[in-house]
Amino acid sequence: MLRLLVMLGCASLAAACVTGLGAAPAPASNRSPGQAQTNPPRPSGLVYAEKACSACHAVAVGQTRSPDPKAPTFETIANIPGMTTMALNVWLHSSQHRHMPYVNVGEGQLEMLAEYLLSLRN
Repeated sequence: MLRLLVMLGCASLAAACVTGLGAAPAPASNRSPGQAQTNPPRPSGLVYAEKACSACHAVAVGQTRSPDPKAPTFETIANIPGMTTMALNVWLHSSQHRHMPYVNVGEGQLEMLAEYLLSLRN
């Protein structure tokens, strides 16, 4: 359980260091219906994680190293036994972690982040 708390705490640290979080992404483009889409839309949870978490964590699929060597990758966090939206919420709003400060993640951002994070399970 302590390991889970430590790993989830690392995710909170990155979120605490970023300002301007939670803004909805801009519409994809003004393409006409017949144009092919070259870049598929990114999940809103990934967009949020890139803003809030990527200073310390590897947040994208396939990234094997986090910028901060002490911070687990999102894939690692996603594969922690018992990881759920509720577990993530408890960790992000707990003051019991050593490596991460308290992070105020709003309900909408939490849902987006958790949905993306849990999509990374192997």
